[in-house]
Amino acid sequence: MNLNDLIMLLVLSFTSLGFSSLSLAECNLNSTSALPLQVATSITEPTETREILLNHNRLLSTEVSHGQLELRDADSLILFDQLSAWSDTDTDIDAAIIMAEPALLDQDANGLADAVYVVDINGRVWFIALSASGFASPVLIADFSAIDARFTQPLQLVQTTYQVNYSGVGDFQRMKVSLVLIASHDELGDTVLLFNHQPQLSRLINFSDLMDRTDLGDDDSDVALTDAVWRDLQQSPGWIIQLDASVMLKPQVYAGVVYFVTADTNSERTDCNISAEEETRLFAVHLHHAGKVYARRSWRIDAIANAALQLNAHDDKLQLNLVNDTEHSEVIPEMLAITEHCADCSEALKAADFPRSLRLATYVAEYGAW
Repeated sequence: MNLNDLIMLLVLSFTSLGFSSLSLAECNLNSTSALPLQVATSITEPTETREILLNHNRLLSTEVSHGQLELRDADSLILFDQLSAWSDTDTDIDAAIIMAEPALLDQDANGLADAVYVVDINGRVWFIALSASGFASPVLIADFSAIDARFTQPLQLVQTTYQVNYSGVGDFQRMKVSLVLIASHDELGDTVLLFNHQPQLSRLINFSDLMDRTDLGDDDSDVALTDAVWRDLQQSPGWIIQLDASVMLKPQVYAGVVYFVTADTNSERTDCNISAEEETRLFAVHLHHAGKVYARRSWRIDAIANAALQLNAHDDKLQLNLVNDTEHSEVIPEMLAITEHCADCSEALKAADFPRSLRLATYVAEYGAW
């Protein structure tokens, strides 16, 4: 089967699932290669590791219309494990085809993948534990299919620290997972979603559970983050921002700030290139409440074709640049990091703190904020 035949097969599969208007030639932010990960060679030898490659539907040439994952040995490409039976034991829901690059979770920072998160094209998000023997049974943790959007862009994962207090014992640091997703709508623009997941909790998250943080204005100046709103946000599993544009670069999270670039929504777009005539904007929003961290939540920047966001150190400061092979544009001369001192507090992100920004050491409970 050649590539054109495969694309036609996928279009027919999507049509049968209710996505007759899907465009496979849209801007694709996913990697073109399998996702590498490390797992233990065996349960009895957890310190010995092997490199595995994770493939999903976008990278596989199998003629299926349901979700499919494969683990293959990185050296021999021998099949290690595969997953195609997705029915969650509680919901009896099967996963649709997976076109978004999954995200890996390393819970204990030992360099081994403990789990993988995947989202199918309908917007159902699954948590799958990983071990030396391969995939565990998938667990459905979120269902955003009610908004009738396409979820074809890569999942982004950030681990955040938060503090819990046990009476008579003291304070302990815990880790919490936040996932950033992009929902695409024909002609309407994209929606950026962030939701939090704690594997020990079994609550299914729906789109209606997320707080809408779209209409805050360009600079948030007329929308105060009141005590009540902040408490609601802390209790909420996440937030959404509905855009009148399309996300054109893979979102990045640095020191508690979510960055993404948008351009005009165009149904005729066949790649991620942005023309000089399009309005291109950089968004920089607070990880925990989607409000501003800088003077504005978004501002216009000059477009660069085939570009990516890149961190650069300069005079003990970290800068955010838009770069490609031949061009370079500084978009933030001095980056900021959120702090735990209050819900809106931030500080300069120093180059010396760069390992901390890579580890995404941010806060989910802003103690002392009020």
